[in-house]
Amino acid sequence: MRDEVRVQLEVEKLLAISLRPIRMAHLAEIRIALRPTGAVPVDGDDMHTVAQAEAIAARIQTDLGESRTFQSQASSYSDDLFTKGKGGDLGVISDSAGSAANAAAEQFSSHRHLLTSALEIRPSATTAPIWTPDGVYFIIATSTHADHSSSVQQLYSDARDRATDSEYQHMATKYVRSLRANRRIEVYLGAPLPGPPGVAATVGGENICGLSNEKP
Repeated sequence: MRDEVRVQLEVEKLLAISLRPIRMAHLAEIRIALRPTGAVPVDGDDMHTVAQAEAIAARIQTDLGESRTFQSQASSYSDDLFTKGKGGDLGVISDSAGSAANAAAEQFSSHRHLLTSALEIRPSATTAPIWTPDGVYFIIATSTHADHSSSVQQLYSDARDRATDSEYQHMATKYVRSLRANRRIEVYLGAPLPGPPGVAATVGGENICGLSNEKP
């Protein structure tokens, strides 16, 4: 048991050294859905042609310029059914892949240039229309990891935990590969290791690898 704890701490320490700073922001969106080129319109769909999307985007920009709130514009114009009823709220999103808290945040984060632009804006600022293959987005940052109130601290803590777990898994994979060059190692998911006795290395409570006690 002591060996298992020691190895767990050593692995997590090695991964923490390599862990990069994580950027986060509490974001809200307005998404104007684009119909794929050549797609046949279907009754009841919420997709728009490029010309229609341009007209809606122009209307939103005019309304925002007249001091209409972002939340009211999201409720009126957004085609994202998950966030529309919440004033476009996406929650706290980080730049760590695979750490989204919900489907809308995952779709948003899949557009890396969109995510990068969103994480660079200052609190309360709204982006110009950003075009992606599946829609036109307006983004507002209601707060950032460096500038947020205590009322949303738990949201940021949860987002950091998800991002850290995602980064650990990514780094653990690279770490395991590097160990193959000089140690006997077998990747597994919680199953007992066959062969000679070994010690379990865990990250975030999950078994990552088995390190053999024997020399190669």
